[in-house]
Amino acid sequence: MPVNTDSSESNTGYLADEELKAYFAAVKLKEMPKVVSAGDDFSQNVLEARTGSELWKLFLIFALILIAVEMYFARARKKDLA
Repeated sequence: MPVNTDSSESNTGYLADEELKAYFAAVKLKEMPKVVSAGDDFSQNVLEARTGSELWKLFLIFALILIAVEMYFARARKKDLA
């Protein structure tokens, strides 16, 4: 079953950085993609993009505050019962 595809759809040439930015601006993405050049550390860039900002410190502080509030209410209730 032969299929005649458009040859412009299989263009595998590289785009310049300006062309790439213009394309993504035309598509209206929320964030512009990060361009990694040949001299950059690829694995480090991928790790930074996948990890994002770490939230564990905020959750730890929030949990400690909740523990303190719970201890306060537990002691206040214990005094009421006595």
